[in-house]
This record gives sequence, structure tokens and C-alpha cells, in this order.
Amino acid sequence: MKRLALICHYLIYLLGVFIMVLGLSAFDLDLSFWGKLFGFFMQCLPGIGLILINYFLRKQELILGILLIGMAIFFFVFFRLYHNISDTWLTILTVDIPPLACGIIFIISRNRYSKA
Repeated sequence: MKRLALICHYLIYLLGVFIMVLGLSAFDLDLSFWGKLFGFFMQCLPGIGLILINYFLRKQELILGILLIGMAIFFFVFFRLYHNISDTWLTILTVDIPPLACGIIFIISRNRYSKA
């Protein structure tokens, strides 16, 4: 189970980098260079936050698991992914399911090793 938790840490890092790469779409806008740069940083903030949370809470798996589950629920409600599931299934699969699954794994892993 500890190896699965380690894989989840790396998966969360990859998800943060994926969100940051999606921020490159800010350079397609018809803005000045500083406007594009500001848009890029604004779109990268969720990915940076995800990476920082994963880094600083890597030893507190219970808190990290609860935060990841809360974030997955927030994304699902905030982006209204429940309206057209047939249209947003790929977004749910790439952005919503990994934090939810990793959060559950972190909570189970923490509970299993705290009793031993």
C-alpha cells in the first residue's frame, strides 16, 4: 500500500504539470506580452498549488487525502461537470478522477499504517 501511495504522489505531480501545460493556451490570446504572461500565470496557479500542497503535505497523508477529495468535489461542482457527462467524460477522467482516487488511497494508506 505504501508503494501505491508513492505512485499517487507522482500522479499528483504529473497532474499539476499537466494543468500548467494547459496554461500555455494563454499565449493564443490577442493581448500584449504582459497580458499573455499574466494570463499564463493565472492559469498555472491551480497546478502550482497542487504541486505545493503535495510537496508540503507528503508526510501527512490523511490531510492530503482529505484535501484531494475536497478538491475533486469542488472541481466537479464548480466546473459543472455533472451537466453533460457524455460531453465532459474526458475532463472528468483526466482532472477529477485522479485526485479523488489518490485521496481515497492516501486515507486508506494512512489508516492502515497508523494501526500497525
